[in-house]
Amino acid sequence: MMQPGATLERRDVYPLYTIVCLAVLLLTAMIIIGRLWWQGKQRTTEMKGLRCKLNEFDRYLGHITREKDWLMEETHHRVKNNLQMAISLLNTQYTFLAGKEARQAVRNTQHRMFAISLVCQKLYQEDALSTIDITQYIIELLGYLKDEYEVNTDIGFQLKTVPLKLDVSMAIPFGLIMTEALSNILRHAFTDKGGDVIISLQSTHSSQYTLLIADNGVGLPDNFNAYADTSMGLMLMTGLSRQMRGVLDIRNDNGVRVTLEFVNDGRLPDHS
Repeated sequence: MMQPGATLERRDVYPLYTIVCLAVLLLTAMIIIGRLWWQGKQRTTEMKGLRCKLNEFDRYLGHITREKDWLMEETHHRVKNNLQMAISLLNTQYTFLAGKEARQAVRNTQHRMFAISLVCQKLYQEDALSTIDITQYIIELLGYLKDEYEVNTDIGFQLKTVPLKLDVSMAIPFGLIMTEALSNILRHAFTDKGGDVIISLQSTHSSQYTLLIADNGVGLPDNFNAYADTSMGLMLMTGLSRQMRGVLDIRNDNGVRVTLEFVNDGRLPDHS
C-alpha cells in the first residue's frame, strides 16, 4: 500500500518536470530564433555588399558608355571635317583647271566625297552607332546635287520611299550609286527641255528592296552597252552594287532607267 508521503513527493516532482521542459523548449526556441536572426543578418550584409558592387558596376558602365559616346562623336566629327576639308581642297583645285574633262573629274570626286560625308553627318545627327534613315539621306543628297547642277524649275522630281535603316557599310555604296546615277541624269538627260526624274525605293519582300532612278530625257546612246562600258562612273556603280550583293540594271525606257535590287538582311557587304 502506497504511503501518503510518496504521493506528495511525486506531486512535487511534476511542476519541476514541467518547468524543465518549458525551459528546454524556450532555450530551443531562442536558439532557433537566434540562428534565424544571425542568418538574416548575414543575408542582409551580403545583399548590401552585392548592392554596393552593382552600384559600382553601374557607375563603371555609365563611364564606359559616356566614353564610347564621346569617342563615336569625336570620330564622326573628325571624319566629317576631314572630308569637308578634302572637298574644299578639290574646289580650290577646280578653279585652277582649264580642261573640261579635268574639271568634271574633280567635280565628280567632290560629289562622291559629299555622299560619303553625308553618311557620317547623318550618323552624328541621328545619334546612331551604325545605321541611318535612308529617306532623309536621299532628300539631302538630292538637294545637294540639284544645287550643284543648278537645276531649274522645268525639271520635276518625284520621290517615293519606304522606311529603311541602312548600316553604314551599305549606306555608303548606296549613296555613291545614287550620286553617279543622278549626276549623269542632271548633266545629260535634259539638254534642251525640261522633264521629270523619278526616285523610288520600294520593298519587294521582307528584306529585299528595289531602288529606281529614272527620267524621261534623251536617253542613252544607241550603242550603249552597260557591260562593255569602261567609264569610271559605270565601273564604280557596277563594283559597288556587287559589294552590296545587289543587281544593277541600266537601260533605255523612254529615257534612262537605273534599277538596283539589294537585300538588307543585316549581313556585312562583300568587300572581296
